[in-house]
Amino acid sequence: MLPNTVNEIGKWCENASILLSNIFSKSNDIPLLKNMIQRTGILLFERRFLDPKDYELRFDDSTKSIIAKLEIPKSNDTLYSIMTSGKLKFALVHLIKQTECSKCGKSYRYCGCIKYLDNKVVQKIT
Repeated sequence: MLPNTVNEIGKWCENASILLSNIFSKSNDIPLLKNMIQRTGILLFERRFLDPKDYELRFDDSTKSIIAKLEIPKSNDTLYSIMTSGKLKFALVHLIKQTECSKCGKSYRYCGCIKYLDNKVVQKIT
């Protein structure tokens, strides 16, 4: 519940912090958030895509999850070291090639409409 008075804000923040710490594990902050924010203010998650021949994906019926298998050659000490240190993560992504604004019909990436602020604006993924 939100605090009712200014004096209750500090205690509310402490309780929220404790609750969130119990729910979510501590982030390793790699890379640092400040290194991901561009000069424009945009938060950029830099991704590098793997060649499909370098990994294998399968669905595990018993755990109802996707299992990824990535083989790192023994000769690639650097990649092995980065992967085991936690500095590099293997994650699934969805590559969106084109989107359209439902209001103006232009590419959503380049139109001036904002789906979170403007009425009846939806980003259509095509």
